[in-house]
Amino acid sequence: MNEVLRFHLLHSDPSETVLLRIFFPKTQRYDVYVDDVFVPPKNLDTSKPSYQLIPDDPSNPEQFFPTHSDPVGANYLQRREKFLHVLLKGGSIIDIKTSPLIVLTTGVVVDPDNFFEANVVANVAAMLGVSANNIRVTNVIREDSGRRRRKRATETVTMSFDIASAPTTNVNGGDGVTSGGVLSYKDLQKRMSNIVDKFQAGSCSSCDLQFSSLEVEEPIAPPKEAGPPATQEFGQVDTGGQLYSAIQQQEEATSLNNSLQAVVYMEPSGAALERRVPKKVMSFTHFAQQPIITVQTVNGDVVESLGHVSDPWMIEATLTGGHKRAVLLGTNPVPYLNGMANFTDLSVNRPGSGYALSFHVSHPVVSNDLPVSLGYTFRATKKRITLTIISTPQYINEKTFFKVQLALIDDESGMPIDPAVLPGQTLQGKIKLTNSKKGKLLGPVKFTLTDGAASEFTLNNLRINKPGTNYRYLVDIDVRPANWFLEVKSEGFDVLPENLIIPDNSITKKVSMKGIWGKANAVIGKEEEFASKLASQIASKVGGAYWGNYEVTVGRRPFVRLQVTGSRSQINDAVDDLCKKMKQKKLKVRIGRQKFIMSGLAIE
Repeated sequence: MNEVLRFHLLHSDPSETVLLRIFFPKTQRYDVYVDDVFVPPKNLDTSKPSYQLIPDDPSNPEQFFPTHSDPVGANYLQRREKFLHVLLKGGSIIDIKTSPLIVLTTGVVVDPDNFFEANVVANVAAMLGVSANNIRVTNVIREDSGRRRRKRATETVTMSFDIASAPTTNVNGGDGVTSGGVLSYKDLQKRMSNIVDKFQAGSCSSCDLQFSSLEVEEPIAPPKEAGPPATQEFGQVDTGGQLYSAIQQQEEATSLNNSLQAVVYMEPSGAALERRVPKKVMSFTHFAQQPIITVQTVNGDVVESLGHVSDPWMIEATLTGGHKRAVLLGTNPVPYLNGMANFTDLSVNRPGSGYALSFHVSHPVVSNDLPVSLGYTFRATKKRITLTIISTPQYINEKTFFKVQLALIDDESGMPIDPAVLPGQTLQGKIKLTNSKKGKLLGPVKFTLTDGAASEFTLNNLRINKPGTNYRYLVDIDVRPANWFLEVKSEGFDVLPENLIIPDNSITKKVSMKGIWGKANAVIGKEEEFASKLASQIASKVGGAYWGNYEVTVGRRPFVRLQVTGSRSQINDAVDDLCKKMKQKKLKVRIGRQKFIMSGLAIE
C-alpha cells in the first residue's frame, strides 16, 4: 500500500490557483498525478531516456519553482530543504504518491583520466540487479575537490545515487512512464541486501570498478493497513494505560528517526573470539559462557553490520573432536548484528574430551568466510538426570481414567531439563504395577516421545480394574542416543470401588484402633505389612467412605491411626459399619503365626 496525499479546491474553477509548499522530513520520491495522470517534475532531464533530474543551480535556487501560470500539477522538490512545491488549480484533483527510495553513497576508486559517470552507474546497476534507468546520480565529490589537483594513478570519487521504481502511469500502478523497471518496497529491500553482500564480500563478478566504501539510507516502509475501528468492547487504551494513538505516534517517530540515519557498511577482513567457552562443560547443559564473535576491518575497527538487517550474515559454529557421535546442540547459526554474533544456548550431547569449536560465515556463501577457532580443546562431563513423578493421587476409582505426570530433572539445577537440549532424542518407556496380584493396569502402558517433548510429559487414559489399597506403579524409560536408563516408583495409593464417589466438599476425621490377642513384637519391622493388610480388610468389608493414611506403631499392642474421608453422612455410616464389623470380630490381621483382632475404635 502506497502513501497518497490528495488535494483539491472546493467549489472553484481553473482560474483559481494555490501554490503548495509541503515539508517532508525524509527524502523520498514524490510523484504528482493530476486526475490520475502522472506529471513529471519541472527539472526532469528530457534529453535522457532514464528518470534523471537536472541538478539544482545554487546561483538560481528558484529556477524550477512552479508559478501560477504553469499547468496544473507543475512540481519541484527542493532536495536539500526537503520542500515539495506543487501548483493546485480548481476543477482538478492532485494526488502525491510517496515512492520508496534508496539513497546510496559509495566511494569509487577510478582512473582520473578515464572517469565516466555512466560506467559507475552501470556497475552499481549490476551490483543491485536493476536497470540503470532506475538509478539517478545526485552528487559527485572528487577526492581533491577544492584543492589543487596532483597527478595520481587513481583517486576516490564519492558518488550519491537515488535508486527507486520508475514512476507509474497512474496512482494505483500501471506501467512505468520511463524505461526503468517498476520496483516495490520489497524489491528495493532485496536489492539493498544484494549490494551490501557484494560490497562486503568483495565479489561483484560483473563489476570492473573498486568500491572503497558504502553508505545506505533506507526507504520508509509503506504504511500498514488500518486496524478495526475502536468499539466499546475494544477500546484504544492498552493494559498499561497508554493510549493506542500515543503508542502509534511513538513507533512512527522511532521508525522515521531510524530511517533518517544512514548505515555505513565496512568491508570485513577477519574475525575474532571475544568470549570463549569454558574448558570444562557438562553434556546436555548450555555452556556457562557462550561464544561471541566479532568481525574487524583491515584497520582493526569492529564491523557493526554484516549484510543488510533484512538478511544479516550468519555465523555458524562447528564441533570437532571428542565423542565420534557427538552433536552440537542449540541455536546455530546465529545472525551477526550490532557488531557481534552472539551464541546463547550451545551445548554438546555426549560426554567426552578433546572437543574443539570453529566458526565461519555460512550465509551468504563468500570467498572469505572469516574463519576463527577456539584455540584450545575442552571436555564435557556426563549429565546426571533423575526421573520424577510430579504428583501421585491419594486415591482413584476403579475403571476410571487417571493420568501420571513425570519430568526429567537436572540433578545440578533441580529443575526439569531444558527442552532445547533434547533435539534428536527418543524416549521409550513403559509403566506397570509393582503389586499386580491386586489388579491390572489398563491403557497405553508403553509410550514413545521425541525431542523436547521428553522434558515433561503426561501419561493419559490409564485405568486400574480392581479396587484395593497401597497400589504402586513403576515407570522406566530409555533415552537414546543420550543413553539414559531411568526408573521411578510411585508412593502408595488406593483404588476405590467404582460407585464410591467422594464429594468435593468432603471432610476428614481421624480414627484409631488397636490389635489384640496376637503378640505385639511380631509386628515390629512389619508395620507397613500390618497397615496394608488392615487396609485391605477395611476396604473390602467397610464401604461408603474412603479410609487411608494408615500409621502403625507398636507398644504393648499394635496401635493404628488412620483417616476417613467423605461427606458427613458417608463418614457416619462408615464409622457405624466399622463398629459393627469390629464387634463381630470380622477385622482380623495375620502377621506370621500371630493373629490380631481389631478393637478399641476411637474417633479423635
